Amino acid sequence: MTNPLDLRGPEFLSFYLLYGIAVFLLAGLARLIWHRTSETAPLGTRWSPGTYPAEGDAYTLAYLRGGTREVAVTVLGRLMAEGFFLLEGETLRQPQSPSADRSRLSAIEQAALDSISSALESHPLGLAPPQALSRVESALEPRMAEARRDLETSGLMPGDDQRRGYRRIGLGAILLVTGLGLAKLAVALARGRSNVQILIVLMIVATFLGLKLMQLPARTAAGTRYLKWLRESHQGLVQMVSSGRRPGYGELVLVAAIFGVEMLPGFTTLRQALIPPPPPGGDGGSSCSSSSCSSGSGCGGGCGGGGCGGCGG
Repeated sequence: MTNPLDLRGPEFLSFYLLYGIAVFLLAGLARLIWHRTSETAPLGTRWSPGTYPAEGDAYTLAYLRGGTREVAVTVLGRLMAEGFFLLEGETLRQPQSPSADRSRLSAIEQAALDSISSALESHPLGLAPPQALSRVESALEPRMAEARRDLETSGLMPGDDQRRGYRRIGLGAILLVTGLGLAKLAVALARGRSNVQILIVLMIVATFLGLKLMQLPARTAAGTRYLKWLRESHQGLVQMVSSGRRPGYGELVLVAAIFGVEMLPGFTTLRQALIPPPPPGGDGGSSCSSSSCSSGSGCGGGCGGGGCGGCGG
């Protein structure tokens, strides 16, 4: 059998193309299988289909759905519902005569309120909603560590074992594809060949795809299954809110945590104000919100690492 490193430039690149596709297809399949090993949450956890969450679990559920950003959006929705802030056009400000009772707020809500109130002291005319959201995210990030540990222990977000698995799959693909490219590059340079630019580009592509394979999904398969059950089992609560019947603030927060703050009457424009869409002609970048990587099986399972062109042989 011919040593691939002895192949001439065009022949090697043809081989490298097929080889890279095969490796990344297998790596993507391995990632999918690894993800599906987390379909069942550990026994005894309170975060499983059939177990209804308490109102106090709302921000943990928002974190499961979309990380700290979704928690921040949900908290801002709660504070606005109680009258702590007003959204007027493109400005978030405090009412002139606030009447809301701060004593009812949780520690997370108090931290969010403090972060915006301190900023409004130096911006009496109000804050731009994205600026307010950024401040709340920064204030809440350290407070969500316990929620993440709880979700990891319950098998709804990737824990240490899951993280190691994804990293090994991506690293294995990089070693197999980029490693072979580096070996061929060394041979080509040793033989005085200099037309290796395309090979270098292909190695960069392979490395990028390998790093994508190493990225963690937002949730485990069990987490996605639980979130789907929550949405199905709380349709009645959504209908009650949509019909104009006003439940307690705790139930409103629960709806916002599970479905998004835009499900609350009068708050349909809040998310757009907090997270403006990209300008026309932009790249439409991802914010990893509620739906990003929701299945957890994507995030870089494509095939690649190959191409065609000349390299030294």
